[in-house]
Amino acid sequence: MDGAPAFADGKGPGIVLLGPDQISPYHANGALAPVDDALKESRDRFRRFGS
Repeated sequence: MDGAPAFADGKGPGIVLLGPDQISPYHANGALAPVDDALKESRDRFRRFGS
């Protein structure tokens, strides 16, 4: 199962890559969650690469 039907059924993937034009409908339906807490310990390692 993939895409919108999987999210609607609660069986979608834990992480998904969405383009800017795809985000609004999922956000409006409450299907997106912040990843800040999950990445808290790794955040500084990613910042080094962007500097």
